[in-house]
Amino acid sequence: MKNFKIAFLTIVIISISIFLMDYLVSTPAIRESSGKAISKMEYLKIGGIPQFVLTRSHDITNPVLLLLHGGPGSSETAMFRKYNQEHEQHFTVVYWDQRGAAKSFSEL
Repeated sequence: MKNFKIAFLTIVIISISIFLMDYLVSTPAIRESSGKAISKMEYLKIGGIPQFVLTRSHDITNPVLLLLHGGPGSSETAMFRKYNQEHEQHFTVVYWDQRGAAKSFSEL
């Protein structure tokens, strides 16, 4: 019974963590004096299906770097943002939640 409680609690904690990472996404503004920074979240229609895209850069004229998560299911955008912030200074980073994953998931 003790193992069941531990397993159940673990599943609950993991489920809550995934929910928080996938659905409570926000992006802070990039404060740049040049006025060329971008920080926006939007849905783009790709193949007629709305898909979530987060775009961030210190300079919008930087080359584009498209980051795809490992999928399927959960997005890794929160982890990308935390550990790859340096890229946002040198690239216009586009974090794409592919169809069927995270904020691009829709019921059939």
